[in-house]
Amino acid sequence: MEVSEHGPLDAPPLLLLHGLLIDRTMWHPVVETLGHSFRLLIPDLPGHGTARNRQWVSMSRVVHDLTDLIDSKVPDARVGVVGLSLGGYLALELARAAPDRIAGVVASGVNAVPLPFWSPPRLLGPVLTPFIVTRPMLRANARVLRIPPDLRPWYLSAARRTHPRAFARINRELTGYRPPVDNAFVRPVLVLCGGDEPAGIRRSAPSLAAAFARGEHRTVPGVGHGWIIERPALFTQTVSDFVTPLFP
Repeated sequence: MEVSEHGPLDAPPLLLLHGLLIDRTMWHPVVETLGHSFRLLIPDLPGHGTARNRQWVSMSRVVHDLTDLIDSKVPDARVGVVGLSLGGYLALELARAAPDRIAGVVASGVNAVPLPFWSPPRLLGPVLTPFIVTRPMLRANARVLRIPPDLRPWYLSAARRTHPRAFARINRELTGYRPPVDNAFVRPVLVLCGGDEPAGIRRSAPSLAAAFARGEHRTVPGVGHGWIIERPALFTQTVSDFVTPLFP
């Protein structure tokens, strides 16, 4: 798995997991700040960025690969995990699957509310897949995510490296996602959602937090799904305030 590393090797480790239709460059707004205090591990997930041609098999397979990544990079310490959107789903599943390797989790923008068959993600996902990385589709998505105009060329470049087949498989998995069960994870979990996100994501936060012994949820007023780009300083401060106490 291709991974960027930033920060001192002896600093507390953080694994940062990007969203769908983007790549690890999503984390550029937080690297300079968090990289002073943490060792950052930032992979490209299968089907994205430098891993565009690596097949997305399933979420469980990616969780297995991420656990291997943690074991190889940080064999003797727990790792904090921060994920947004697709990365948030994976962060929660990592906590469930590898509780002895994870120090705590921040997950933002995760939906666990059942979607009706006629919902747009279910109906339009297969139809839009061949066109999902075309310029008109990505421009529309950039507006939905509130990407500032000066950053849209970067977003379009990063998003176009997503493999359409990976998008289709991930979309199918995420539309059926449910809160983790049989959960042995007892370390802190913070589930975040933007106040302007879709209702399903806002409704999901309490149930996702309740799936963990030390879960909590917060709504961030005035931001949408891609608030790491919309309000990078706020996102960075929120993450830093939560993860710093994980490493006394």
